[in-house]
Amino acid sequence: MGAPKSGSTAMYEFLKQHPDIFMAEPKEIGFFCTDRIRESDRFHSKKKHFPYRTQSKYLSLFRDWKDEKVAGEGTTAYLHSKEAAQNIHNFNPNAKIIIMIREPVDYIHSLYHQFKGGKVETESFERSLEKEKSWKKGEQLPPKIAFPAQLFYTELATFSTSIQRYFRTFGRSQVKVILFDEFNRDNRKTFSEVTKFIGVDNTFTPAFKKINYRHKIQYRPLKNIAEHPLVWKFWKAVLPQKAYKAIKRKLYKFIKIPVKHQKIKPSLKERLMKKFKPEVKRLSELLDRDLVTQWNYDKITTPNPKSQSSRSESHEK
Repeated sequence: MGAPKSGSTAMYEFLKQHPDIFMAEPKEIGFFCTDRIRESDRFHSKKKHFPYRTQSKYLSLFRDWKDEKVAGEGTTAYLHSKEAAQNIHNFNPNAKIIIMIREPVDYIHSLYHQFKGGKVETESFERSLEKEKSWKKGEQLPPKIAFPAQLFYTELATFSTSIQRYFRTFGRSQVKVILFDEFNRDNRKTFSEVTKFIGVDNTFTPAFKKINYRHKIQYRPLKNIAEHPLVWKFWKAVLPQKAYKAIKRKLYKFIKIPVKHQKIKPSLKERLMKKFKPEVKRLSELLDRDLVTQWNYDKITTPNPKSQSSRSESHEK
């Protein structure tokens, strides 16, 4: 699980290649984030998303699990869900939790571009951030989102509370937090650490390749058909596994066009970094790592609350 655009799709694809690991398909099942499911149903006034809602449907995704030592799945929405951690623990208290996160500003900018490429977002990045308050009130929400909280950018970039929830529920020994920049820099090293954490052969090397590159979608009706679970269920039943995977890869390569995203304006980036610096400090303490320096927040000065309070008191006098 983890923040979208933080390497979870690549990790999922690499884990699928491991002979000791069975990964359920599709990615983003969402069975355990029951609060997000209710939020989605309220927003759309019907059951439009999250097709795997019953335990029998969820378990059906694992029916091909045979000789692999462990099985897993990947759903980014579990990280910020307030109910997923306990639901997962109730299902399997021995579960190993892998959380992937990213430097907050880079994360929300990348997430924005994902929605922009998917025609969910139509505004500029800065304008979208300004509209977040309205979205939280339920105003002017784009209809294509699965649930409203998907667009609460600055709220989604606060990882420490969600990670702490998993630490409390499972204990630190069952939770591994991965930083996107380190994973991106050295896939091999991070993958070895993850497989060791899971308890399978950590000498296995998958075919590392760029998985979830920045893109925009062409032929959207074709994408909608391609992502329908019944479509892939049919093809998986009638095609050999290799042919099924090859067709799926070629289809997504056809409908995804790589794009270059514009950089954030320096003034906006600095303003956002000032906003997120307290969160980065909390995260550093929680993970016992100096992320303030690693993510260059040490160069960002933030107002001292005490001095602000003193100025306010002086003004009142």
